[in-house]
Amino acid sequence: MPLGSRISALCLIGGYYDVERVSDFLVNAKRADPYGRMLMVRSYFSEVEVENDAFHRHLERCIHNNAKQDEGWNLRSLLDETDAEQERLWQLLSDCGQRQRFLQKVIHAFGDDWSGYRVNLNFTDSKTPVFLLHGRGDRVIPPGESRRLSSQMSEQGIPNYLCITRFLSHGDSAIRLSQLPELYRLLRGFAWFISCTRR
Repeated sequence: MPLGSRISALCLIGGYYDVERVSDFLVNAKRADPYGRMLMVRSYFSEVEVENDAFHRHLERCIHNNAKQDEGWNLRSLLDETDAEQERLWQLLSDCGQRQRFLQKVIHAFGDDWSGYRVNLNFTDSKTPVFLLHGRGDRVIPPGESRRLSSQMSEQGIPNYLCITRFLSHGDSAIRLSQLPELYRLLRGFAWFISCTRR
C-alpha cells in the first residue's frame, strides 16, 4: 500500500514556497538571521569559489560564536581586517553587492539541480488537509512563504489551515505573558489538525 494513501493529514512547520526567494532573503535581507546567512555560505561557497581552508576555518569560528551568543553578536569584532581571508569573509557577509553576486553564482551553478527543492503541490492527495505553522519572527524562512503556500493550496482546492504565531521564530520559542492571546490561535490550529487526523 503506498504511503500517500495512509496519510490522513500533514503538518508543515516553517515551510517555504520558493527556494530562490528564501535564498535571496537569507543572503540580502537586513533582518535575515546571520546564522542562516553563514550556513548558506558554508553550504555553497566551495561550489562557486576556489576552496580555501583558512576562509572556511574563519567561517566555522564565526558560526560557532554566533550559535553560542546570539544576543549582541558582532561579526566585525570576530574578523581581523588586516588578514586577507578574514577581510574577504567580512566583505562577503556584509557587503550587499558581494552577497548578491554570490547568490547569482549559486543560482547559476545549480540551475535545475535545485528542482528537488521547489515545491510541487502534487505531493499529496488533493483532499489531504495540511496544517501550516510558522513563526512570525522567523528570520531564516520568512512567514510570507507559508502564506504563499496556503494561498496556492487554497487555489488548488487543498484544505489547509495557516497559523502564524509569535510563539516561534525558527527552531526555537520564547513565551512571554504578553503573548498569551496567541495561545488561542495556536491551540485552534492544532485542534483543526488533530480533528483531521481522526477522519
